[in-house]
Amino acid sequence: MAHLRCLLPVPALLLLPALLVCAQDNPYGAITLYNRNPAQGDAMVLQWRSLQPDCVPLYIADTVKIPFFRLGDSYLAVYGRDLRLPPGRVVLPIILSVRGARKQTSMAVSFASRRFASRRLPKSIKRGKVRTAEEKARRARERDQLNKALAHRVDKAYFLDGFRRPIQPSEPREYHSFGKRTIMGKEELSRHKGVDISRPKGTSVCTPMSGEVVLCGRDFFYEGNLLIIAHGPGMFTIFCHVHRFAVKPGDIVGAGDVVATVGSSGRATGPHLHWQIKYYGRDVNPLSFAFINQAVAPIFAQ
Repeated sequence: MAHLRCLLPVPALLLLPALLVCAQDNPYGAITLYNRNPAQGDAMVLQWRSLQPDCVPLYIADTVKIPFFRLGDSYLAVYGRDLRLPPGRVVLPIILSVRGARKQTSMAVSFASRRFASRRLPKSIKRGKVRTAEEKARRARERDQLNKALAHRVDKAYFLDGFRRPIQPSEPREYHSFGKRTIMGKEELSRHKGVDISRPKGTSVCTPMSGEVVLCGRDFFYEGNLLIIAHGPGMFTIFCHVHRFAVKPGDIVGAGDVVATVGSSGRATGPHLHWQIKYYGRDVNPLSFAFINQAVAPIFAQ
């Protein structure tokens, strides 16, 4: 499949004014923040416009280095916060190159508390755990494949081509299961790291952003048939429980390309798409990456 620049409309609920941040102690550049009211587990887009000649933002110095990418006359970076981290104020150090010298500035962002859904299981219920030695060995092999796929290096920022929901049409309310807690007694057993969208078997699944297909895994113990697509440094889509693949590893896909169909493979109670985004190992709200459209649309319109 050809790699295409494919910018699609931002969902109506995301058409919010961007927040311009121009701190008094930052003489180097003005930062526009897309997703001005982030909550736990959200992603946001930072747009940098230099106020001085020969000033280039290099990366956000978080627990990992999150790079900026030039687009038009500005630079963009995506910051994502793991769903398990608490709400509150976060200071993001930004490393710059100013006339060849390293400089540092920062910006503060506040993440609001998110009300995650929950489900309670009776203590008598039997859960689908890996039990036999054979099953444990199988799961270990699957984890190795997953870890290898999520360590795949992609330097190109495919995600700057734009974002779309993987199921068309679909409504934002269908993506509410992100972060859902599973509780038994007083113990939290797990968190839902993505979203589940129920659709009939065979429904087309599109890639939410352009990227490189990294893994088409078949018959995994929990995930069933799963597909992993790299959208840029550290950014991966994971689709689980699919029925059929429409791509193979190494394919370059454009946002909106059909890559699979909905199924119920693996540990699934019925046909649906499980979609999650791993960003530098963090579990981030997939729908919040739609703010990429809001950031890049004015640049593409020039």
